[in-house]
Amino acid sequence: MLDVMDGQKPLEEAIFEVPGIIDESRYAKHIARWISVFGRKRVHVLFQEELTRDPDAFVANMCRIMRIPYVPIPNRLKTRVHKAMSPRWFPLIRFSYLAMRPLRSCRLYWVIKIFKKLGLSRILYRSLREEDIPSTEAQQVLIKELQGEVRALRELLGRELPFVERIE
Repeated sequence: MLDVMDGQKPLEEAIFEVPGIIDESRYAKHIARWISVFGRKRVHVLFQEELTRDPDAFVANMCRIMRIPYVPIPNRLKTRVHKAMSPRWFPLIRFSYLAMRPLRSCRLYWVIKIFKKLGLSRILYRSLREEDIPSTEAQQVLIKELQGEVRALRELLGRELPFVERIE
């Protein structure tokens, strides 16, 4: 199992060896539980695709839900800042996480900030490459495993899902 967690196995194998990978993607199950605890009127689901497609409408909707005045997004916040990255070497990522944890628990954020300014992220991560994207086979396995979940989520929310066009 450690090999799967270290990124040494293909996604197709990891899906079957670590069921939690799929279980964490069963949003309908989790959202239904939240609705049963908090009530349908107090649970609102927003999608990343909606934010990407129309940030201003997304923020306006979020403000409406929270019953706070809408404030337009400043232009300086509309540019993409972080791009997708991939770990260079999983054991080094694990080591850095374990090394930083005591700093965080002691609230020594300024030390962490120094490491970031020194370029620690560039050492730990690299830009995504073509081979980092799950294979078509892996994507098909995920789609097959989660098709029922997509239907259940659509029914639970009573609306179309913005990511469905990618998988149907």
